[in-house]
Amino acid sequence: MSYCINPKCPKPADPLNAQNSICCHCGSQLWLQERYRVKQLVDEVGFSKIYEVEEQGTSKILKVLLLNDPKAVAVFQQEARVLSQLHHPGIPHIEPDGYFTFLPKNRHQPLHCLVMEKVKGISLEKCQFQPENQPLSQPQVLNWLKQLVEILYQVHQQLYFHRDIQPSNIILTPNGQLVLINFGSARAASDTYLVTARGEQDVRSMSSPGYTPIEQAKGKAVPQSDFFALGRTFVYLLTGKSPNDFPEDPRTGELLWQHQAPQVSKSVTDLIDYLMAPFPHHRPHNAQIILQRIAAIDHTWQPPQLPPQTPEFANSLQGLRLQSWVRHQRSSTTRLRKLFTKLVKPKNLFLASAFLGTVGVAGTLIYGDLTTLNNQHNQQSLVSSNHRLLSASSLAKRSPKSVTVPPRTTSNYPATLTHRNDEAKRVERSSEVGQQLEPITSIDTGASNGINTVAVSPNGKMIASGSRDGLLKLWHLGKNRAGTTPTSGRTLGEDLYGENTVAFSPDGKTLASGSDDNIIRIWDIGKGKLLHTLKGHSAWISDLVFSADGKTLMSSSFDRTIKVWDLSQKVNTQPIEKRTLKGHTAWVFAIAMTPDGKTLASCSFDNTIKVWNLEKGEVRHTLKGNPNRVFALAISSDGETLASGNGDGTIQVWNLTTNQLTKTFNGHQDWVRALAMTPDGKMLASGSGSQDNTIKLWNLRSGKLLGTLEGHSDDVRSVAFSPDSSTLVSGSFDNTIKIWRMP
Repeated sequence: MSYCINPKCPKPADPLNAQNSICCHCGSQLWLQERYRVKQLVDEVGFSKIYEVEEQGTSKILKVLLLNDPKAVAVFQQEARVLSQLHHPGIPHIEPDGYFTFLPKNRHQPLHCLVMEKVKGISLEKCQFQPENQPLSQPQVLNWLKQLVEILYQVHQQLYFHRDIQPSNIILTPNGQLVLINFGSARAASDTYLVTARGEQDVRSMSSPGYTPIEQAKGKAVPQSDFFALGRTFVYLLTGKSPNDFPEDPRTGELLWQHQAPQVSKSVTDLIDYLMAPFPHHRPHNAQIILQRIAAIDHTWQPPQLPPQTPEFANSLQGLRLQSWVRHQRSSTTRLRKLFTKLVKPKNLFLASAFLGTVGVAGTLIYGDLTTLNNQHNQQSLVSSNHRLLSASSLAKRSPKSVTVPPRTTSNYPATLTHRNDEAKRVERSSEVGQQLEPITSIDTGASNGINTVAVSPNGKMIASGSRDGLLKLWHLGKNRAGTTPTSGRTLGEDLYGENTVAFSPDGKTLASGSDDNIIRIWDIGKGKLLHTLKGHSAWISDLVFSADGKTLMSSSFDRTIKVWDLSQKVNTQPIEKRTLKGHTAWVFAIAMTPDGKTLASCSFDNTIKVWNLEKGEVRHTLKGNPNRVFALAISSDGETLASGNGDGTIQVWNLTTNQLTKTFNGHQDWVRALAMTPDGKMLASGSGSQDNTIKLWNLRSGKLLGTLEGHSDDVRSVAFSPDSSTLVSGSFDNTIKIWRMP
């Protein structure tokens, strides 16, 4: 059979199309990309349709976006890129060319398509009720939990989270590997954007009863929402009952279920309770903490002995289950093989026939609408590659509620300026510095979704800021008795897409901004008008840098490229794209240029730093000193030193002449998101993620920690020094900008 995916086709499933290459009703092509024949429509979720397709006898899944809203398309494209970079046996595979567009007959707008793997296996929901199934043993529980947490670690690292973890969305393959499916089937970021924009509510697709935490049901999902759903999934797997079948403690809100799982130790049930704590900040902060707890339990646990066989115990439900577990706990692998031999027939190997009837989702399929962490990051931080964690033994002894994160603050007030000398009390300095640093001012910016970027003008009299809710603002600085302080704020643009980066031109007359709509905007600061829009990137703009003469603008993007824009030459009044630098295999997160304009450094989610010869447009050297993500870069004024901020909380210092790693700074507890050097090259400032929310000052030459600035209550996303090095400006996801006096 051939199915027509033209939304306007009157008879898309007509059997007469079985051998046709062109639909006999609407004239659209039936062979997509000359390789995929659509077999059937499987489901419609949110703003997407899900089909089964076939390529040379192999069944796959096709997801088609039904709308052409620019935001929805941008997120759909980004989702395809991210999923194509997630190479893990527990995540559905998407080929690099799995994303494409298809133009049906007589339509002016294309359909955006994504083809992905269709996995063989059966869901954990189906496994639970099979005749051969026995209660899960503790080793099996720990094995499955470890597999799923490792999958979430990979997903969260890419700034995404799943939002629909439940037994029907976890597939057990014949070799024992678990595969997490239905990425974002609850609601993709594009769908969330559209629903929000239209003022609609769609509870069906946003929640799965019993598995969705309350913050997600209210539209405020965070990465820890995945952990809650994971814990609820194991309640189901261990008891065979829906989490909704158990009462909650009226005082704490905790689920009362442990007595129904006698086959596992209390340390396991306590860990599951930890995962599904009622409040997000009481759950594990990241996946690595859970893996540490699993390792501690696995190291210390000993199988219990079978209790005395009294008639009362033998006839009790707990007694029967525990005896069954003792008999079978060492034969998990054998039972799984028998289960697959009996249940997985050739006709049932594919998900479309293996699973039916999930709540609000097509639980039989693998298809992906990941929710963008960038659009939710103000709630919680993502996992970083190698956090400094407590040891396994200490974690095992620690109360589940003892791992917390600072409360989030969100300002919904108009832009106001508030003097905050009282924050000096929260500034910590090491013994090397006797003078205490004070924040001169804290600016309540009026943003509601976090400050992404700040920059200081070349004359030091102005601050530019960009926020995730699309506010682009200028803050004019004056003088008072306390020192430099903003005297007024001016909005350049509002209701824009999320502003990720801003940069002043060397003459201070123009400002460049880069946003989530893949567009760079050049603004006339004096007139407050938009001068130019630079279009060429196919994904979010991540960073911008002007050359020293102001004639060239460099831009990096999540489309894995860096573009060179010639601002001195124009076509139809618009600056021209001079060159595109390609070499990274994942998102390009930050760039930095030497003052002479000859060398550019770029960092990427492919865990590398590339040093480019700008005159030739070639990679001069690739730096691979850290196995983790690199998020931030800064280059000294002499062009000889490069600093990089990493996902494991370290900062590495490189000699750009020799391309050698010279120093490593350790001090942050979370990913280093922002770096800035003083113009004289003596001091480095670093801003970190939500596990510490701090700014640290370093002696760049000696590597000594000079001080720690505390005052922000969420991720520090951007730092910038004034030209005279006397002031540091910081922007945070707590919606504030803080100005600090330097020693």
